Amino acid sequence: MIMTRLGLEGSACVRITQTIDAMFIFSTAYLVQSGCGRAAILCYRGTETANLGNWLADADVGSDSITLGSDALVVHAGFHRNVQAARSAIIDCSPGSGPPLGPRAARRS
Repeated sequence: MIMTRLGLEGSACVRITQTIDAMFIFSTAYLVQSGCGRAAILCYRGTETANLGNWLADADVGSDSITLGSDALVVHAGFHRNVQAARSAIIDCSPGSGPPLGPRAARRS
């Protein structure tokens, strides 16, 4: 319903989750692919209010340094850990890595 209101009717959405309690990783990403398969939007879920481990991960306000092209960037360490945990699953679902998600995209965990 919301995707239709945003002009994304006919698109596919897949949820990608990765949970590692011991490392305070609670990553949930949503990959939306347009109906034609030419565009994709990657979104991350915010903090789950009822999940103490999620709050502890968010409390890690340290930073990580990453390199993007020739630029050195500083990012939130907890968020960076979550992105790294789900990275390969997201790439596997990304446009260009295989067939389009299709109208009945499966959930990946």
